[in-house]
Amino acid sequence: MYSIRRISRCYTAVKSVAGLSQGHKRPLVSSFKATTALAGYQKPMRSISIGGIGKSKPFTLFSQVSHRQFSSAEENKDGFGIFGKNPEEEEDRKEAINKISLKLAQTKSSQEVLNIFQTDYIKAQKNQIYVEELILMLHFIVRHMGEVTGDTRLNILLNVMFAHFENVSYEYCATTISCLGFLVNLKGLGIELEMKKKVLNEILGRETPKELIPTIPTLVFSLSTFFHPHEIDGDVQKAVKDCVETYIIEGVKMMEPAHAATLLTAIVKTNSRGNPHDQEVVDTIMAQLERPKFFDDAHENELINILVPIVELGKPSEKLLDSIHECIMAKLDRIDGYNTCMLAQAYARIGSQNNKYFKDIAPQLLSVYRTQGNIFDSILYENQWLTIATFKEKGNDTISDLTNALMDVMDNQHNFSFSDLHGYEATNILVGIASLEVKNVNFIRNIVSVITHHLKSIPTSYLINTARTSFYCLQFTEFSIFYSQVHDELVSRRKNMSDEDKRDLKSIYKAHNEIPDSPFVK
Repeated sequence: MYSIRRISRCYTAVKSVAGLSQGHKRPLVSSFKATTALAGYQKPMRSISIGGIGKSKPFTLFSQVSHRQFSSAEENKDGFGIFGKNPEEEEDRKEAINKISLKLAQTKSSQEVLNIFQTDYIKAQKNQIYVEELILMLHFIVRHMGEVTGDTRLNILLNVMFAHFENVSYEYCATTISCLGFLVNLKGLGIELEMKKKVLNEILGRETPKELIPTIPTLVFSLSTFFHPHEIDGDVQKAVKDCVETYIIEGVKMMEPAHAATLLTAIVKTNSRGNPHDQEVVDTIMAQLERPKFFDDAHENELINILVPIVELGKPSEKLLDSIHECIMAKLDRIDGYNTCMLAQAYARIGSQNNKYFKDIAPQLLSVYRTQGNIFDSILYENQWLTIATFKEKGNDTISDLTNALMDVMDNQHNFSFSDLHGYEATNILVGIASLEVKNVNFIRNIVSVITHHLKSIPTSYLINTARTSFYCLQFTEFSIFYSQVHDELVSRRKNMSDEDKRDLKSIYKAHNEIPDSPFVK
C-alpha cells in the first residue's frame, strides 16, 4: 500500500468529461454503446445452439421486407438448389414453389408454418424439395413474429437449407439474409460464421435486378444485423459497399427518410477503423439529405435514426443539423422517452459547442428522467451520465435538475439496481459524477462499491479513467481508500501496460501529487 499525502484543499472543478485532463484518449463519451440502435426497437432475447449453428450474443434491429418478393418463383433465373431427386423440368420447380406459397399465405402463426414443414416434408419424407421452399417457410416464420428459436423443427429446416444453399436467385438470397438477420438479432439465434459466409457468398458479385433496387436499403441493413461486429470483415464490407454504390447510381434520387435511416445505420454498423467505407459514398447520401423538403414527411423516429448515424460517421454540416433539429422540435411531443434519451446522446456526440440543440430538448429529457425510469437499463443509464456531463455548465439549474433526476432514477424503477451495473459502466458513471461535481455521498458510495467489487476485471483503459476521477472522491474522507485501491490495482498491471498507458498514469499521479512514491511518478 502506497501512502497518500492528505491535502486540505478541495478538489478543483473537473475540466472536461472527455478526460478530466488534457490529452485524454480514453473511451468515454465517444464510446456510447446504444446510439446506433434504430428507434423503437428493444433488446434481443436468448440465444440457442443447433447443429451447424453455434451460440452468440445478440444487439438489436430488423427492417421488414415487402411481401411481393414471395409471391412466385418466376424471377429465379440464376438456377435453383434442391436436395433429393433433381427434377428435369423447370416447371416442376415452379409448381412446387407456387404450391407452398399458396399454402403458406393461409397461415396465421409461425407454429402453423412449422406444422406444415413437419407434416408435409418431415413426416411425408418428401424426396424432392427445392431450397426456395425452405426460404419461403423461413420468411413466413419471421413474418408471423412467433417465438420459435427453441423449436427443433426450425433447427432441422435451417440445417437442411444451409446444406443445400447454392445457385439461389438474388431475390431469395436477399430474403434469406433479411430473415436470418431478424432471427439472429431480435430472437437470439446463433449461427456459425461459416454458415453465414455461405449465404453471403451467394450474393457477392451479383448484379442487383433493377426492379429490386428499391429494396437495397433493407438488404444492406439486414447484412449489418446478420453479422455481429466481430464477424464483419472485408467480404461483408464489400457486399455492403457494392449494394450501396448500386443504390447511389440507380436509386438514390428516390431515397426517402426511411431509406436514408436504414442505409446510414447499416454503414455505421459495418464500418471499421482499419477499413472504413469510402467517404465519397457517405457524402453522396449526406448530400441527398440536404434536398429541399426532404424531411417534411419524415416520422419522428426516422429523424432520430438519421441523426444518430450521421453524427457517428462524422461531423455533419450545421445546415443539415439545423434542418433535422427543426423537424424534431416540431414533433418533439410525439417522441417517446427512450428516443428522447437517444436524441440527447446524439447531440452529445456532436459536442458541447452545439448545446443549443440540447437546451431545446432538455425540459422533455428532464420529464423522462422523472416519470419514465422504467425505460432504463444499465447501458442507457451509463450513457445518460456521460451525455449530461458533456453539457455541464456552472450555475445551470437545468443541468443540476437533470443530474438530480438521474440519480433518483435508481430509486424509481425496478429494471436494474446498482448491483446490475458492470464495473466499466460504473467507471463511466463516476466520470459523470466528477465532471458534474456531484455531492451526494450515498450515490457516490454505491458507484464506488460497484467499481471496487469488479476492480480486478475492469479493463485497464477504463481503470485509467478511474485514476483521474478517483481524485475527485478524495474530498470525501471515506473514499481515500478507494483512491489507493485503484492506484494499487494499476501498479499490479504495470508490467503489461503499454508505454502510452504508463505515460498517461505518470501525468495523472504527478498532477495529483497524492502518492509521491508511486512507481508511475518515479
